[in-house]
Amino acid sequence: MSGTWQDLKHAARMLAARPGWTAGAVLSLALGIGVNTAAFSVADALFLRPLPAAAPEQLMELRAVAEGKRSEGLYFLEYRDLAASTNSFSGLTAFSSRGSMLKREGQSELVGVYVVDGNFFDVMDVDAEVGRTLRPELNSSPDGQPEVMISHSLWQRRFGGDRTLVGSQIRLNDAFVTVVGVVPPSFPSLDRGYVVDLWESPAAWIRTTNARSDLDARSSRQFEVIGRLKPGAGKLQAQSEVEAVGRRLASVYPATNRDVRFTASLIREEQIQKALQPVGLMLAIVALVLWIACGNVAGLELARGEGRRREIGIRQALGASRLRLARQLMTESALLAVLGAGGGLLLAGWLLRALPALLPPGPLPTDYGLGLDARVCAFTLLLVVLSVLLSGLMPALRAADADVAPALKSQVAGSARARWIWRSAVVVIQVGMAMVLLNTAGLLLRSFLHTRAESPGFDASRNIAGLFLFTPGLEQRAGVAAAYERMRAEAESLPGVIRATYARRIPMSSSGGGATVKVQFPTLDLPEDQRRAGIRYNEVAPNYFETLGTRLLRGRAFTRLDHAAAPAVVIVSEALVKRWFSGRDPLEQSLRIGGKDLRIAGVVENARMNSIHEEPQPFIYFPFDQRPSAEATLMVQTSGPPAALLPALKQAARKAVPRAEVLETLTLSSHMKGVLFQDWVQAVLSSGVAALGVALAALGLFAAVSCSVGRRFREFGIRIALGARRLDVFGLVLRQGLAMAAAGVVLGAAASFAAARMLQGALYGVGPGDPLTLALSGLAAIGVALAASLQPARRAVSADPAVTLRDE
Repeated sequence: MSGTWQDLKHAARMLAARPGWTAGAVLSLALGIGVNTAAFSVADALFLRPLPAAAPEQLMELRAVAEGKRSEGLYFLEYRDLAASTNSFSGLTAFSSRGSMLKREGQSELVGVYVVDGNFFDVMDVDAEVGRTLRPELNSSPDGQPEVMISHSLWQRRFGGDRTLVGSQIRLNDAFVTVVGVVPPSFPSLDRGYVVDLWESPAAWIRTTNARSDLDARSSRQFEVIGRLKPGAGKLQAQSEVEAVGRRLASVYPATNRDVRFTASLIREEQIQKALQPVGLMLAIVALVLWIACGNVAGLELARGEGRRREIGIRQALGASRLRLARQLMTESALLAVLGAGGGLLLAGWLLRALPALLPPGPLPTDYGLGLDARVCAFTLLLVVLSVLLSGLMPALRAADADVAPALKSQVAGSARARWIWRSAVVVIQVGMAMVLLNTAGLLLRSFLHTRAESPGFDASRNIAGLFLFTPGLEQRAGVAAAYERMRAEAESLPGVIRATYARRIPMSSSGGGATVKVQFPTLDLPEDQRRAGIRYNEVAPNYFETLGTRLLRGRAFTRLDHAAAPAVVIVSEALVKRWFSGRDPLEQSLRIGGKDLRIAGVVENARMNSIHEEPQPFIYFPFDQRPSAEATLMVQTSGPPAALLPALKQAARKAVPRAEVLETLTLSSHMKGVLFQDWVQAVLSSGVAALGVALAALGLFAAVSCSVGRRFREFGIRIALGARRLDVFGLVLRQGLAMAAAGVVLGAAASFAAARMLQGALYGVGPGDPLTLALSGLAAIGVALAASLQPARRAVSADPAVTLRDE
């Protein structure tokens, strides 16, 4: 222990003796460690952290998968069927993410809600912080007790931590429900980033929304189902039972389950499997920054080793073993890494606090739990060990391997050349890694620019302001339709409004186009397995297509004549016509939905409804008056800046319908920023990481060339004295830097092509082997190398021949 303490004190003295050198090394490591720590915290929060339930490795997720489509949730009735027909689970529960308006003391707040079965907390093995949890015997039936639990955060924020709240009633939407307990802060949510403030029993949800069909009808698969395996029960046994229930329901309910199968998978296994590619890619990219930073420190250590060879030779002559010397030098590297980790944690903390500000606003708050918790700090400790090995091991072994006699005689020329070779190798690899970062950032940036230029099927440049509204307590058809029409008329009367409309959802909203309706084609003679299709849909008012700028290709748009008592009609997308009515007049066709035939009144251009990257999808538009919804978005096209009209628009909506709740305000431009957010973040963050990596690589190249110039300064003076032009010396130094950069670019080009293959799923409109991006990345790397070599080259030509000759 005393030897280690002596090594630490000596290391501290040596680092303090050269504060500039130490600051440069610590800064490099702090940048590398900080960026990696922040990246791991994000990856852990989004992908790696297990569910906040007891024994999460025992939990399985049950889903429905339609043939040829993505998996989705289950009907609440299907959950009941599974609970009654499976034996592998000690408990099976269901939940669905919703939203409700909490009203208290004249203020309304939209809060995140889980509608849960009464056994939810039993299956999750979570106890109440105050009061009790929901109970299966009281809170599992739609006709049971209308009870709720609230989150610790909501309890503190809106109720001041009042323990007498348990047993009292709170107002949700236009109804009252009873609070039975407080959920502890250790159980925030099962959905990443989704903040849950209320857990409602089925009866509470029905009382506050009058949406009994969510639980009693086989109309929309909105429930997530989770089961906890019994002790001794295996995954394969559970999967077999779940699949058997799916086959039985397909035969009993062919209209809804004919082409649907049920699956079950361990949540932790699927979570890790889904995380492998995005997490591996993210951490691999930022790991290059740490490698470049460690390369800088290794280069600095090698340069400093030249000045310490005499010291090390004396230590060897006095009896110090090479192992003892290597340990001393590794202690210095470890101290540097610890100091760098301290700076890195500060940088990571700042980055994690800044990241939520980049998220687009939404109607509900988000919280991804980003922070420097124990898992992140353990990862940082791993980075410290890795940094010590990468930056200190090779310099320490080379310094400790010096021969005593040459070191005492200061005969270091051969050693210096060997060190220069090592430093050159480090710099070449640094430039190669920087090239990988540049190519990655270039591909993601070009993908983002291509995405932004893509037409979404409407005019995204229009001045459109919108209100996401909820009208509680109205009759489903006449009351809701009339309320939204009054709001539209009031909004259209505002100065600066060109036209107004409303729709259940706007394109690419958080739930845009997510629901499907079963459709038959009575005018077509199709095979049995093609007679039904699940097609996404929306309910829209007159002026919807005109307001958004969606082109009408055939037929007509909706009008006021398409009211509830009028003949049922639909408008369909161009993709639907091409899929089912190619070669036919679509205006002579009809669709059968829910046993009722609906005539096709018009055809509109394809609009992307879920993602800007999706292929054209069959889509159906219903007249809002014929299928009204309590939730809808009121939209107005304005002649001026739309954001300036939002306050007046809110007043107009509340004047027309006083009980209308404004859940969110938006403009089309802000909405599109949210749509493009993921692509934008990928481009911006990868560009930032690439800029950091290139800057560190440039610093390493600058240090290497500067060290070489310092070692050869007398040589340059002699060359000039013997008649060499200063321009020749300048070019000699530049060629030295450019040679290392060129070797790095060649290495980086090969590595970039391999790394880009991992990006294929994140790219749109550009291929992973894009030659233009690769060429531009190489040119950028060469340009940075040239800039990093200019100052050392200028220093080389400043050598004074007279001074050099006098010294000789």
